[in-house]
Amino acid sequence: MRWRSAQCYDCYTKRGSTVEPRTAAAPEPDAKHIRIQLRKEQERHRFEDRAVEDLRAFIKAHPPRPILRPKVKKAPKAQSHEMVLLFSDAHYPEVVEPSEALGLSYGPDICQRRIEHIRDTVIRYKDLRSTSYPVRKLTIADLGDQLSGNIHEELEITNASPVSEALVNFAYMAHDLASSLAEEFPEVEYIKLCGNHPRLTKKPRNKGKWNNFEYILGHFIKALAGDSYKVIVPKALLYTHTVFNSQLGLLHGDGSKAGGFAGIPFYGLKRRQDGIQALLSSLGNPRLNYLCLGHFHVDAHLQGADCDLIINGSLKGGDEYSLVNYHDAKEPRQALLTFHPEHRLTDKSVISLGHIT
Repeated sequence: MRWRSAQCYDCYTKRGSTVEPRTAAAPEPDAKHIRIQLRKEQERHRFEDRAVEDLRAFIKAHPPRPILRPKVKKAPKAQSHEMVLLFSDAHYPEVVEPSEALGLSYGPDICQRRIEHIRDTVIRYKDLRSTSYPVRKLTIADLGDQLSGNIHEELEITNASPVSEALVNFAYMAHDLASSLAEEFPEVEYIKLCGNHPRLTKKPRNKGKWNNFEYILGHFIKALAGDSYKVIVPKALLYTHTVFNSQLGLLHGDGSKAGGFAGIPFYGLKRRQDGIQALLSSLGNPRLNYLCLGHFHVDAHLQGADCDLIINGSLKGGDEYSLVNYHDAKEPRQALLTFHPEHRLTDKSVISLGHIT
């Protein structure tokens, strides 16, 4: 390899000189160059010191004034809150075979253990929050489809038991859930709505929509409850429940179609929500602050201008139907809502159930 000559520029003499390859190494800095660099560094430090001193003097002469308003002093005793458990879509006693459903599994025993987990989690949340504020009441909003029903032939064949036996078994489980919670909360109220699957006819009806196996289920639970907790079994297509100054509209959710995404007909639900608000106003009834429904097996919360839409997940989770039709299976979830007497909904806690199989 042949080396070429290099040009070297002297910053002091302002002249360039040719350096042969054997002497191309960088020259040692002389004393004059070192003194120049040292003076520059000393001048920089003096400038920084003056800037810091000027800044300190300015801050001392102009003490900071608070931008934010003073903090609001809270009352020494917290106000009582209320909780609402959204409880829906168990589809008891449906069976999901893991060998057919990519490992997804479900059955009566899994349903029971998931309800036990819901009970334990609600009590845990109540105990944790009791250190900050008292919880005076729990409402169990049963949004329907707790029974699989027999309107679909494949379900009638594969369900673990007939609908009559399933109704009795689930009534005892729901009662155990509510009575256990009644031991922990000062007041418990169970609202039982009718779903879509336990209807008596294959074709959905608008008249007498309450004529449903779950209407019987609700009154069965009411008979078991006695005086230990309150049970309401409404016939209304839309039931309005009051929590402090909030109006909650409760319904199962079937009947909304068109404009869907991810299994939820958002546009249909938005039209229903707007229609309900307008109808309530025209009838002289209070407008809703929250519209709560089940049916879609998806956990979602959509904020609205004057009414939030809260969709509860399912207790069952994915199955063969969701895999075939949507290539999807949402994690089974339920929701626990917490309300403040003035600030309305302050917390939505998700109770995940997918790990219980």
